[in-house]
Amino acid sequence: MIYRDLSDVILISHTKNKGGITLASIVQRGGSYSVVYYTKENGIRKQKWESFRTEKDALHRKYMVEQYQQVKKELARRPQTVGQLIQEYVWLYGRAKWSLSMYTSTQELIRNYINPYFGSVRLDELTPRLVSRLYMEFQQEPRYCGPYHKYERQSVSASTLKSVHKLLHSAFEQAVLWEYVDRNPFHKGALPKTKSAPSVFLSPEQIQLLLRHCSVSWLRLAIELSFVCTLRRGELLALTWDDINWEQNSLQISKTLCRVSKDAMLLLEERDVLHVFPTEAHSKTVLVLKSPKTESSNRIVYLPPSLKCSLLEWQNEQKKAAIGELPQRSQEVILLSLEGKKNQEIAQLLNLSVLTVKTHKKNSFRYLKNRLQNLVLLVMIIQISKKISCHNVSG
Repeated sequence: MIYRDLSDVILISHTKNKGGITLASIVQRGGSYSVVYYTKENGIRKQKWESFRTEKDALHRKYMVEQYQQVKKELARRPQTVGQLIQEYVWLYGRAKWSLSMYTSTQELIRNYINPYFGSVRLDELTPRLVSRLYMEFQQEPRYCGPYHKYERQSVSASTLKSVHKLLHSAFEQAVLWEYVDRNPFHKGALPKTKSAPSVFLSPEQIQLLLRHCSVSWLRLAIELSFVCTLRRGELLALTWDDINWEQNSLQISKTLCRVSKDAMLLLEERDVLHVFPTEAHSKTVLVLKSPKTESSNRIVYLPPSLKCSLLEWQNEQKKAAIGELPQRSQEVILLSLEGKKNQEIAQLLNLSVLTVKTHKKNSFRYLKNRLQNLVLLVMIIQISKKISCHNVSG
């Protein structure tokens, strides 16, 4: 790419297509970041510069430019295969309609199942009869188990088959509206009958036994909350202390924790995201707190007295842990204050002025308030986040 005659320009990143042509680049000049790319206006190729204050904003714009340039070529010609149709469907329909978690799980489904088994099938060859045959063959395919285990011998589950069918059916409904096909070959009759595994629930006796033998305080509390308040995993892990109304003995369910792809974050512009947790640079996914999918998921549940006591005990443990994060002298002041000592007494015991004691208390309580208010209630982000997967495509 040829840049303007600027000696102070620093190339941050650039992307080339398969032909070796640069799609877009980010250059730094002084304190700003510019996205540089080419467009055609009246048949004339022109260079475009768009400036941003932060590198994050520039990276987002660069990603959108590249996505648009790549998809634009596909949209310029009529899709010939299922894979090409799905790509257009995701770009035009999914980008406008889907949530972050929906986009992430759908991309997993497309990458692991639809493209390998259906992607190369031509649209003009698809008939309900062919779809039925493809489904019968697909049922015998091995199940995908992640990037490390890849595929296992066990065949795809009934839920995966239904998810694949739902996506293909929706995509071809759009294809009919776009007049790419005359009818939808993935109608309901094309889906073969399958037997889903029966749901298994713990009995009240089994729950009591589980709680009785659980010696880990945060895990015991998680079990109590999930059963008593009927919380989903993401809702449970997203709870913060400001969700609790101690006076009304209630719990506000207003967010969920999930793992989404960084591509989805860029493409959907962090839609409905409340907080993003730090992640490693090479990771393709990130943990986020986000608003629930539906209004009905936003609700208030009642806290029984026993569960309220458990929560208060756990909050005290977290307060002690948070106090341990304070500077040594501030810890001493706060601990003496919690014992009921007055400012004058604390000043004499620690050989400080009363004003210094007040300053330590003011700064410490401000820190503790912010720390505990925004603290995930169960503090399981660190302990469990690496073990959970909110990708809904497990097969």
